[in-house]
Amino acid sequence: MLLLFLLLPAVLLGESLFTSASYLPYDIAEFPPIAQTLTPEQLAEVRSTANYDATEAPIWFAIELQLAREALAEGHLPHWNPYVRAGAPMLAHGHLGLLNPLHWPALLFEDPAGGLLYLTYAMFALAGALMFGFLRAMKLGLPAAAFGALAFTWSGTLTANGHWFMRMEPLAMLPGMLWAIVAIADRTGPRRALPTAGLALTMAGTWLSGFPQYGIPVTLIAGAFAGVFLVRECKKGARPALTLAGWLAAGGLIGILLAMPQLLQMLHFYPQSNRPIAESLDRATRHAFAPFGFLGYVFPDAFSHPGDRTLPQATSPLPFLWSDLKHWDSGEQLLPNYNFTEYAVFSGTLPLLMAIIALCTRGPRWRWFAGTTFAAVWLLATGPFGAYLAYHLPGIKPVPPYRFAGPACALLAMLAAIGLDTMRSKLRPWLLLTLAVVLASAGSWCISQSTYDVPKQTPPDDPWLVQIVERYRDVYSREFGVTPQEITPQSALAVRFSPNDPDNPGQRLDAFVVARERFHDNLWRGGLAMLGGAAFLLVVSLRGRQGTMRGWPTWLLFALTGAQLFAYSYGLNRAQPVAREHDSPVHEFLRQRRDANDNGGGFLVARGLSKHGPYNLPGGTLAAEHIRDLNFYTFVDNKSDLPIRRLYGDAFILRGFVCDALPDDARLELPWWDLIGLRYVLATMPMKHAGQRVGPAKIGGRDYFVYERPNCMPRAWVVPDLRVIDSETTAIAALASKDLDPRASVIVDEADVELLGRIEPNPSSLAALREVSIDFENAKRVTVRVAAGDPGYLVLNDTFFAGWDATINGQPTPIARGNLFQRVIRLPGEQCDVQFRFRGEGLATGGVLGAIGGALLLGLLVIARRSRPRRGPASGAGAWTPSGARW
Repeated sequence: MLLLFLLLPAVLLGESLFTSASYLPYDIAEFPPIAQTLTPEQLAEVRSTANYDATEAPIWFAIELQLAREALAEGHLPHWNPYVRAGAPMLAHGHLGLLNPLHWPALLFEDPAGGLLYLTYAMFALAGALMFGFLRAMKLGLPAAAFGALAFTWSGTLTANGHWFMRMEPLAMLPGMLWAIVAIADRTGPRRALPTAGLALTMAGTWLSGFPQYGIPVTLIAGAFAGVFLVRECKKGARPALTLAGWLAAGGLIGILLAMPQLLQMLHFYPQSNRPIAESLDRATRHAFAPFGFLGYVFPDAFSHPGDRTLPQATSPLPFLWSDLKHWDSGEQLLPNYNFTEYAVFSGTLPLLMAIIALCTRGPRWRWFAGTTFAAVWLLATGPFGAYLAYHLPGIKPVPPYRFAGPACALLAMLAAIGLDTMRSKLRPWLLLTLAVVLASAGSWCISQSTYDVPKQTPPDDPWLVQIVERYRDVYSREFGVTPQEITPQSALAVRFSPNDPDNPGQRLDAFVVARERFHDNLWRGGLAMLGGAAFLLVVSLRGRQGTMRGWPTWLLFALTGAQLFAYSYGLNRAQPVAREHDSPVHEFLRQRRDANDNGGGFLVARGLSKHGPYNLPGGTLAAEHIRDLNFYTFVDNKSDLPIRRLYGDAFILRGFVCDALPDDARLELPWWDLIGLRYVLATMPMKHAGQRVGPAKIGGRDYFVYERPNCMPRAWVVPDLRVIDSETTAIAALASKDLDPRASVIVDEADVELLGRIEPNPSSLAALREVSIDFENAKRVTVRVAAGDPGYLVLNDTFFAGWDATINGQPTPIARGNLFQRVIRLPGEQCDVQFRFRGEGLATGGVLGAIGGALLLGLLVIARRSRPRRGPASGAGAWTPSGARW
């Protein structure tokens, strides 16, 4: 069976494993300037295998894996990423789980794409192996356990998240945690030590994965599962129950201790970041799973597909038509929150049928735990019947509701395995015939509905369009600042539902036509799958009242399920050929300017006018060249984007933490952009306010624009005075003002004045003329040399963040927050060597706690080694009865 769980991900990821192609969701060569060197045929080939929903892997995960590998090669942890805006913690945000031993092999790959492939492969393999082990521990037969493992490993949730290994890991660990709980309850005395160690390791893996938004639901489910055993044990008396509780608590606590080196850093990081961890009820309600998404169980890509460029998910009309998302408190109509990955629930037709059979027939009582928990996670995901009140609770608040749906795929796979095991013990022909009739009727209806001709153009009185406009008229009038009367079917069709035609530049598509065609295709395929399922149930039912599903029906079940799930999953995990160099004359120009500006500490690059937005020379990828990037797709501090939000609005910060491309207007000439070191703006169209055009003018025979801004500040400079401002709001306004003079003073508050001490004002001070250079920089240290001169204040254009300390000529000195987000220290008149060092808050304490957890884990393993297993079946608390029996 081990071979099966190594084979399943190998089949799915075979393109990446056995060819020179890379496991990335898309190739950045499809964006300018590299795209300008490709022929239309080459560009079409690059786009043919893309998954546009998985945005982060090429522009964030791969880049930070490379930076982490470089830091480790230099002999230190990857504490800090200097290339995202003005710098941000890298180890502390935890999203890549760099302190997770399971992730460390990914750092051995010179090509980060290879590391990402390893991580995804490992998570798929773990998911299958742990689910199989759990189901066998629950006394299901080998075929049933293997079927449940298949349904879980290739489920829509896992395969749609294949490029987010940190999401897959907690889901993969869930059956492992449940397996460990079963084994603890099934044993007595010191023999409980080994499964307790297993519980600790799976708990640690869950919380070191980098994705607490799945870690929380997984941990709650494991806690509820353990609670069932404790309730059963209470029937034997308080002492056995307390003993079991102690072992379970020990496993969970040791697991949390092992995760503390990462967890404590994250707990310190996120309150200082622009990625909130405590969702307000208002934010939570906007992230609820809308019930129309349950159609995904039978129509897997009815609304969009990540590889479909003709129907971007934001313009798909079906979510607008069927979503009834309303604010939980006010009842206000909300716009749909649909995206493919969050709504990927498909688990296959036959696994769904087997799960229904499990709940409709007699079988092991633990099926009710799986069924009840399945219902519970969907209640929390959708929020009806007052379930949304749970989002007032501290432990629940950090989880967007639709993330509670994640573990549903594991629970459905468990039910599917129970259903198969039940059918292999004894058939229920009446149930199979009933389901066959229902499926045949539903499948026939779907196929009949898919035969209607799709209109070639959507008229203004189209019923779908009219219904959408009526539902969202008030919402759009508030969003766009127009009167409700201006929101008409014609305007909605033109503005919202007419995406650009990717194959014919300058032309627009009719999203209603494309959506109807996609939905009809799903009706056809879903109808055929239902008819096939009905035929399968009918044939199996003919084996008679005394028959079973043993033999060829089981093999056919595996074959049909595997084929259906592979057909769905393969398109989400295609490899990218990446046969072209990800280099261009723009990269070469920026590298030359980087080297020329080495002593100055570098510069910042942003994206300007382009139909590709920040994906014009994809944001974040310049960090691989050690160049600062405004558009880096990662977590940053919660201060440096406040002036940007004031200038451009909250919507300019895409998804809450990455800047959009800069518009070409007078705001681009403001001193704010000089203050943060923005020197170069990249564009595919001419700009008037971005500075002087420099660098390569033609790439692949087409225009490309690199602009250099004239008054960019260096990485570090000295000012003679402090400008004291009494509130953050006033500071934001001052920084966004055209009157800002970053060379004359640095903005601070009263507390910072007290921390630094005020230098006596001197109108003739020459402090601003002191020469400043960056002598050294890596992922945890920056050294700045300042020539002698008048006393003043050093301003370093690096993010002020807890965890930094500073010395001047070896002597500690305080760091103040200046200009809202930069670091400021007071300088004496002599020559100064200023050294800044960073270590994430919580790392030291977390390391001590992790070491304690490691020692306790080692103790458990020693106890397990010394305890001898008893012969024969376990007789302790929670022992499991043979296959098919009740819990």
